[in-house]
Amino acid sequence: MTRTLAAVVAGGIAAVTLAGVRRRHARTRAEGAWRLAHPVAADGIVPGAGAIALDGGARAVLLLHGFGDTPQTLRRQALALHATGWTVRAPLLPGHGRTLEAFRASDAAAWTGAARAAYESLCRVHEQVAVVGLSMGGAIAVQLSAGQRPPSALVLLAPYLEVGGRGRLWTSLWPLWSLWRAWIPSDPASSIRDPLARGESLGYGHASPRLLRELRRVVDWARAASGRVRAPTLAVFSQHDYRITPDAALRGFARLGSREKELRWVQNSGHVITVDLDADEVTRWVVDWLARHTPESPPA
Repeated sequence: MTRTLAAVVAGGIAAVTLAGVRRRHARTRAEGAWRLAHPVAADGIVPGAGAIALDGGARAVLLLHGFGDTPQTLRRQALALHATGWTVRAPLLPGHGRTLEAFRASDAAAWTGAARAAYESLCRVHEQVAVVGLSMGGAIAVQLSAGQRPPSALVLLAPYLEVGGRGRLWTSLWPLWSLWRAWIPSDPASSIRDPLARGESLGYGHASPRLLRELRRVVDWARAASGRVRAPTLAVFSQHDYRITPDAALRGFARLGSREKELRWVQNSGHVITVDLDADEVTRWVVDWLARHTPESPPA
């Protein structure tokens, strides 16, 4: 090995080592800042971020939140459905609503497994079970709907059903990306345009490169399952969603196998349409769609 090559190798090792040190420091700062701003309760969950369980009538609905978020984003819809007689369950997915360390330790299999367990639990008790999914929760809802026991009705709210070319490239390179970045922040103003709703958010607002790869796994599973969906499906997207372009929304909707499906758009919200400026309209659509396709007394 020449002196020049040796110097290059030594310099590369030093650069990687320094990047690793900086990454660990940045990770520690981000995780500490989250714990300081959002201290957990005795159960290890941030107050207000826990699961929602509302007992009602014979019809049941499962609400699934998005990546890095909590059931708080679906509380308005949960209360509205319960007010019309539904039994409501909105589980807190593993790693969510706790600490960034807990989030870092979770993965796609844990998220989808917890959602499936919640769905199967409802199906054991209730003859009619509907599913509502937001963002990543929409992708998981598609997987549940493609199973042996489809829901009576399905609502997908800003569902994440496709990872584009750039996203696939970055998530494929996550081990290299992780050498420099521990946590990648999102843009809260683009996710939720309403400043009041944004201030109430309990979402992490950060994701690690590996977690983004896990999110891609969930989306890829949903894409593969889309053609097997048979439940009557309402899909709602925002025209101003910085994460899901209108073209991606149309492609995802077209892949759904439901014979009865409807696509609607909201005009004023970011990605988290359940709490943003169109939340009231979104809630009405959810309640009306599920009521129309899940009658209180199922046909004999």
